[in-house]
Amino acid sequence: HSLRRRGFLLRRVIYRRNLQRAFISKYVQGALDLFTHHHFSGDDAKWFWGCAAVAASDLIVTIKDPAFKGEREWRLFNPTIIGGKYFKYRRSGSRLVPYVTVPIKREAIVGVIRGPHFAGTDSRGIEHALLYNEFTGASNRVRDSKVPIRR
Repeated sequence: HSLRRRGFLLRRVIYRRNLQRAFISKYVQGALDLFTHHHFSGDDAKWFWGCAAVAASDLIVTIKDPAFKGEREWRLFNPTIIGGKYFKYRRSGSRLVPYVTVPIKREAIVGVIRGPHFAGTDSRGIEHALLYNEFTGASNRVRDSKVPIRR
């Protein structure tokens, strides 16, 4: 699959606190067991914990506050450091923002849940973006999240 070749993973978001804690505990315990078993020290220890941190990104990006469980979100992410031949950069104000073009079939997006926004804010941008990019089936299936804005 072209996304996997580019280093991307698709994961379902975990909203249940008990599952979040269990996954994190199991991961940390496994990393500690490996570290202890191999007696890493000095530069080897730094290398090991760096690798462990990168590997944990797969788990970390799947955790979200239970208040958002109604969104039933999936996340597409790349756990490697941003860089390389597939990444491009765009300007946003005074910053450069990395991005990658992701090929998506037109029928793959069947609807969009728009995140919370302030009353009175023009929030039609997603419909326009979907139409502009020819996701016509999804452009008329945009709904607002039921999760309130947290302050």
